[in-house]
Amino acid sequence: MTQLAGGTSACARAKDGQSFPAYKFHEGSATALGQVSRRLQDPSTDATVVMSEVVQRWQQEVDRCSARGRDWQAYAAGGLDAMRSVEALTSGSDPSGGLDLADEPDPPGAPSEPQIARPG
Repeated sequence: MTQLAGGTSACARAKDGQSFPAYKFHEGSATALGQVSRRLQDPSTDATVVMSEVVQRWQQEVDRCSARGRDWQAYAAGGLDAMRSVEALTSGSDPSGGLDLADEPDPPGAPSEPQIARPG
C-alpha cells in the first residue's frame, strides 16, 4: 500500500485535499480481513455466523457511506468486497467468477496440493 501511495501516507494526501479511492479500497479490505481474522481466532466461534455478521456490517457501511465522499465509499466497498470473497470461499461457492483456475500451471517449486497439518 505504501507503493500505491507513492511514498506518501494516505492521511497526508487527505490533508492536502487529494482523493485517493484506490488506496482506501485496499485499506477497507485490509481492515475487514483483520476484523474477521480476530473474530475467528476463538475456536468456539461459528465461522458461518461470523461471516454473515461481518458481511452484513460491511453492507451497512456501504449504505451509510453512499452520501459521503469517494474515499469513504471506496473504503466501505473494499471491506465488503473482501468479506464477500471470504464468504464465497468458506461457503464453497465459486469466488473465481467461473474462471477455470485448475488448468493454470503451478509456479515452479509449488506443491501440487496444499499440505495441511492435521493434529495426530
